[in-house]
Amino acid sequence: MTMIQSEFGVGKFTTKGGYDVEIVLDLSSKGLDKEQPPLVGIITTKLGFKTMGTWWPDGSYIKADTPSSFDLVKDTPKMYKVINGVEVPVLEWVPSYGEGYLYIDLTEGLGYTWELWVGGLVDQRRLRRGLAYPSTPEGLEAIKIHAKALLEEDVE
Repeated sequence: MTMIQSEFGVGKFTTKGGYDVEIVLDLSSKGLDKEQPPLVGIITTKLGFKTMGTWWPDGSYIKADTPSSFDLVKDTPKMYKVINGVEVPVLEWVPSYGEGYLYIDLTEGLGYTWELWVGGLVDQRRLRRGLAYPSTPEGLEAIKIHAKALLEEDVE
């Protein structure tokens, strides 16, 4: 029997097709041979439906003989912080002078607003406290989730 070691392990990942995957079981350290897929996880479709999937140790999807949109992307575990029971994405981001950014502002109707980064005390404090997000589609999605979690209601 040949021992195999997974490149992924238990955690949250993204596929080449942009699907969210949570690997819930990694059997690669259990002494399985190379004929048995060691990674078992849950795929969340773009419509929010969930289905079970299995992957080889290199992240390739078990049901595909060729590259697939369900193949796992290496080195992209999603990081989250939990606010009021809601998983809010944590984005690694280093702002540049003059760059526009979003920040949580519960006095605004949306629960967030936009500002230019000048690197001042207020900018630094927002970033350090996890209240600032890049002005990107990913940042907008994350800040909406964050504001919704704080307000416990839908935001636009």
